[in-house]
Amino acid sequence: MVERILGSIREWARGRTWWARVPVVLACAWLGVRLVADCDAATIFGAIDLGIHEAGHVVFRFGGDMVCAFGGSLLQCLAPLLCAVVLLRIPDWFGASFCGVWLGVNLFEVARYVADARAQALQLVTIGGGDARHDWNFLLGELGMLGADTTLAGILRGVAFLVLWGSIVGGAALCFLIWRTPVVSPAPFDAFSAVTPPVNGAANASDAPSPSAARPAAPRRIIGSTSRR
Repeated sequence: MVERILGSIREWARGRTWWARVPVVLACAWLGVRLVADCDAATIFGAIDLGIHEAGHVVFRFGGDMVCAFGGSLLQCLAPLLCAVVLLRIPDWFGASFCGVWLGVNLFEVARYVADARAQALQLVTIGGGDARHDWNFLLGELGMLGADTTLAGILRGVAFLVLWGSIVGGAALCFLIWRTPVVSPAPFDAFSAVTPPVNGAANASDAPSPSAARPAAPRRIIGSTSRR
């Protein structure tokens, strides 16, 4: 299984451009440094993540209050995983590593939401108007774990750090692999060395019977001299 995956990665890397992907890795690394310095920093993923989060409440509304409240954070983390699965089926290994970065950012955002369960200092958004409900205040309150909000947030941040930086290192390794993989150019066409296609099942045109050999020999007529008496 591992050998098959490594073989697929090597085959994918052949003929691709490493320099076009390096700026993406550097941008993700800069984002990772920002989140390590300030785990609550805003990112370019914030707007789309918020939309996916709110859509999750709609998608999982059928499951009752608990499932609906958890559905926002759940779909927020499922979105990059589903995108990674689609890209791996192509396969696009670099795109999948970028989805890993996106997942790491989402986990940092969910951790910030969990840590705010008791304080409820974050500005909340709701669909359809009405009073907004803090998802994690409700979930942890129902589970009797409201006092562990910061502990759970710390665990989530640890997982987010590993996912984010593991994906960044993976993307950098893919760029290095592309750079090291030689590009095999097709051999130029040589008409004199081209193999003639078989004729009538023969291995080569030279082995095929010639028309003169295939034609039966004509009977030879012997003309003799006549003598007179």
